[in-house]
Amino acid sequence: MDDIVTHKAESDRNHVASGITCYMNEFGISEEQTYEVFDERVKSAWTELNGEFIACKDATLPIKMRVIDFARSMEVLYKNKDHFTNVGDELKNHIKSLLVDAIIT
Repeated sequence: MDDIVTHKAESDRNHVASGITCYMNEFGISEEQTYEVFDERVKSAWTELNGEFIACKDATLPIKMRVIDFARSMEVLYKNKDHFTNVGDELKNHIKSLLVDAIIT
């Protein structure tokens, strides 16, 4: 997921090759087509993760929630832009709402 939003910035500063660049070179497809492939893979991973969450009977709910919460954190950090590298008010507000203003139930 992070390669989708960080690809352009990393290629502009001659960073190491990203998954996007490698996929484009290997399959000879455009950047836009590669983004679509990666988006589909992210959607597929969410579907698989949710299916495993429901099907898995060997792990307790708190353990399974840790895995889901980690995936959710990646969604928050990289969904539409690189909040990990470019921390702004949007990410700060997410963190504040989770840790400072959390509702205790």
